[in-house]
Amino acid sequence: MILLRKNHDNRRMLYIAREIIEDKRNYIKNSNDIEAYNNENIINNLKVRTLITPISNNCCSVKVKVSNNNNEVELNTHVTKKK
Repeated sequence: MILLRKNHDNRRMLYIAREIIEDKRNYIKNSNDIEAYNNENIINNLKVRTLITPISNNCCSVKVKVSNNNNEVELNTHVTKKK
């Protein structure tokens, strides 16, 4: 039963991270100006940290880390802005 609970928590954290990555990706692709961004929120008792780092005029790195007391999920991607 503990393993099922842990797996459910991991999937929930992965889903939250993936949704935030998709939101930030769409924002960056359609944005005229890319600025550095560092934010930390609490969503469903999970700590969510989002970091956007511009790499060039057209590209930036997006990192989302979702954690609770026991474990952590981190997703990273690079996004290229539409011209």
